[in-house]
Amino acid sequence: ISNITDFAVGTDKLTVAAATTTLTKVAVTEVTLAAALDQIAAKATAATTAAWGVFGGNTYVVADTVTADGTLDLGSVVVKLTGTLDLGTTATAIFA
Repeated sequence: ISNITDFAVGTDKLTVAAATTTLTKVAVTEVTLAAALDQIAAKATAATTAAWGVFGGNTYVVADTVTADGTLDLGSVVVKLTGTLDLGTTATAIFA
């Protein structure tokens, strides 16, 4: 998990291996980080999709860059953004 402590929505951008065109907000209901990341990853189901959710007071973004199967695996990029952020659902707002 990459950790960014000073991400500014509207100013900063994330760059991942594949162009990300779809961003989905996930209302996390899980009680462990591993389960929360699985829940978020389940919404990233194509090589151009990402999903995000808040867990434990921090925001997590999961982008599926290779396998497009909605699971955490070697093709997944996970980024922890310190704090509770509203990333919205417009991929171009947070991805370069």
